[in-house]
Amino acid sequence: MGPLIAIGVIVGIAIIAGAGGGVGSAADDVEISQEGIADLKELARAANLPEEYVGFLMLVAIGESRGNNLVGLGNPAQMPPWTKTHKTWLAKDRPARSSRQRNEANAARRSYDRQRRRWLPDCWPESGYTFGSGGWFGQIPGNALAGFRGTDLECQHPFSVFDPATSVVMAIAMIKRLRGWSGFREDPTILNLRVGWGNPGSMGNASILASKRAGFVEDAQEVGLPASFLDERLPVLSDFDPVTLLIALGGEPWLPQSPSPIPTS
Repeated sequence: MGPLIAIGVIVGIAIIAGAGGGVGSAADDVEISQEGIADLKELARAANLPEEYVGFLMLVAIGESRGNNLVGLGNPAQMPPWTKTHKTWLAKDRPARSSRQRNEANAARRSYDRQRRRWLPDCWPESGYTFGSGGWFGQIPGNALAGFRGTDLECQHPFSVFDPATSVVMAIAMIKRLRGWSGFREDPTILNLRVGWGNPGSMGNASILASKRAGFVEDAQEVGLPASFLDERLPVLSDFDPVTLLIALGGEPWLPQSPSPIPTS
């Protein structure tokens, strides 16, 4: 497998939380979208990712969203009106949020506050960053947008976590950062990285990995991967420029004063 499309340099950024970094996922509330998983697989291969990472992204997506890029976990009232989660919330006559939803929105708030102190520009209304997590990979905007730090897309809209191409670029950048943690370097397996997706500090913890294995085996099998896939060692990823990669994958910038590139219906 060749290098990633758009070879360049991506700045390594220390993170406290993972892509989600919250307390749950939207996967419990939706059916599997095989079409979504197929679309993700196509995009990941278009990025020229090694097959181990293509499978890893499928593994994350089935666990976080069941392959549905327009679902989220958190405060449905703050989510884009074109997401399935917001529409379902309206159809059910705006039910009160569950503890899982409140906790995920709180995690997004903490991420936003942390990233604002560090680097995140004041580009969009705060509510866009603090709804919770969403998209294929259950990404919290403040964490996911760190993949564009130092580029022309620092002001990418937080709702772009729901956009397929943008979320794939964000996910690859997140993988690059997670690979830098000592807990991953000691055990560079797919299982370890999957555990670190939500909590980087758990990587390398044998008891936590053992407790998570059965659930991730089920996820792997749902996307046609064997249980042994979890024990495969991940190769090094090439450096890349996230903006160039986004364009190469057919994505579009979503910046202030620009129209939304995401369908609104």
